[in-house]
Amino acid sequence: MYPKGKLILLGQLIDSQYNDNGELVVKQNHGRSLFSCISLKKEAHIEIITSLPSSDESLTMCCDAISEKGHTNYGIISIHKECNDNNGYYSRIAEADIIILLGNQSEIHTFLSKNSIGELLHNKYMTDEKFTLIGIHTAAMALSDEMISKKCTEKGLGFVKECVIYTPTEEQPDYKKLIKSILTQRNYLGLSIRGGMSVIIEKGYKAVCKGKGSAMIINARAVTAKSMKPFIRGASIYVKNLKGQILVDGSAVDLRTGTLIKPHAFSYDLNFTKRNNPV
Repeated sequence: MYPKGKLILLGQLIDSQYNDNGELVVKQNHGRSLFSCISLKKEAHIEIITSLPSSDESLTMCCDAISEKGHTNYGIISIHKECNDNNGYYSRIAEADIIILLGNQSEIHTFLSKNSIGELLHNKYMTDEKFTLIGIHTAAMALSDEMISKKCTEKGLGFVKECVIYTPTEEQPDYKKLIKSILTQRNYLGLSIRGGMSVIIEKGYKAVCKGKGSAMIINARAVTAKSMKPFIRGASIYVKNLKGQILVDGSAVDLRTGTLIKPHAFSYDLNFTKRNNPV
């Protein structure tokens, strides 16, 4: 059964870099440009589930971008507040057309896994063709089968099957975590999404890139155990038959195989028509 809903994975909203004084400064703001790639109905009911405080710059940017697109029917659900049926959070999520996940991937994962909201989101994604689930930056990593956290790779929420999602920070990218993860589970694909890029997934496997940034698909399925060597901390990783493909605006890829989809084989339809018929 193909999921009827849609996933949208966004890279880092704010690109930062360290200046000569060692201070972290904003290099580029991707918030508005990323959301401009997503066509959402004005009357859509949007809920933001976040681990971030109300004063956080990313949350403010997300809300501003939504408002600038003309949406007024949106709310914010903090995972650090008590969440049960009495305060209406469950019903708000049940009625939402669009759910946005924003914040720390481990905290988002823990929150959705320990209560019925995670199951609700999964059911909506599988059965509701008008439902869209958006993961922004680190929160997007929680949506894959395996999730990269600060210390290790752990079980994710499983919305993107046999895949490990990595959304690096521009100031300190660390692709070794992603590569090590897929080399230990070579049937999984690695999907890296940089700032300025969004990846839109339909039917659970058809992924198309939109935005000014880039993404990369990493495939270790042709790697043999004999060609793998022990990982040495601080050293480069070289593995025979490890494949990578850079994705840019308009690129489409089959997440079941890691192969590019020819343009005529992928039809990105925001009107949700004929979207769920298998090809």
